[in-house]
Amino acid sequence: MVYTIGESVLDIIIKDFDDVKIRPGGSMLNTAISLGRLGVEVSHISYLSKDISSEKLLDFLHKNRVDTSFISQKAEKTNLALAYLDTNNNASYTFYKEKKDVEISFNFPKIKKGDYILFGSFFCLNSDYRDSIVQFLGIAKSKGAIIMYDPNYRKAHLSELQNVKQYIIENLEFADIVKASDEDLLNLFEIKTGKEAYRFLQQYKIKTLLYTRGEKSSQAFVNDQEFEALASEVHTISTIGAGDTFSAGVLYSLVNQNESIDNFKHCKMIKWVDILKLANLFAGQVCASYDNYLNESFIQNLKNVQ
Repeated sequence: MVYTIGESVLDIIIKDFDDVKIRPGGSMLNTAISLGRLGVEVSHISYLSKDISSEKLLDFLHKNRVDTSFISQKAEKTNLALAYLDTNNNASYTFYKEKKDVEISFNFPKIKKGDYILFGSFFCLNSDYRDSIVQFLGIAKSKGAIIMYDPNYRKAHLSELQNVKQYIIENLEFADIVKASDEDLLNLFEIKTGKEAYRFLQQYKIKTLLYTRGEKSSQAFVNDQEFEALASEVHTISTIGAGDTFSAGVLYSLVNQNESIDNFKHCKMIKWVDILKLANLFAGQVCASYDNYLNESFIQNLKNVQ
């Protein structure tokens, strides 16, 4: 089972005022949608309201085979993310979030050894409900889940970095895998290369770093070994969801390789170059559309090849 923990929002994607798209969004939600479409058993842990937008988001998750049993509907309004695409179709964001005085609580699942958990973004830094997430991650780690952390730290949140940096470090300490972009680690720690990032993260006992470099390549640093795969060449329409779909590629590969927790912990039998290649392919496919997740025709073609 794969569990994703993160925000559930509406993305309003703006190229110009006559070219606007609306998509279900949120980094971990995007990953969950791709996994659901791929046939992976996945559940999204999040919160929503009871407004029309939230009902449509829930319906979208159901249609894409994502379990919603652990989505709380106690917020007042659906959160929005305005994503402005520049001339290179990269996004800058403005977020409109729930008021802080609304109490959010979660009903967490029972975790089994070998389950996968993906968590991250600013969602998992929110002090209003962070204690419950931390408690859940602690239980999951003790049960033998494989935990993947994606900080996904946007420039829009740089002004808040000093207030949440300790939370980010605590999150790192839960992780078996850290998946981060060059932009994430530059924003967070002023780190500019994958090797530098891996050396830095070893103080938090991180054995596996997946480091993405946009249109250049992705790298895996595992027990002092380094693997790399070039990014897919695509005509980019929007980079929104590319990193999230990369994460889906990693999790899909690990689930399909039927990796045992012991093999993973000891870095045995993991074909990291193949995983990076597939994850890059997934990320490139998303960049070729306004969708934040893999499309059904791509998935059908993938399964025909496999």
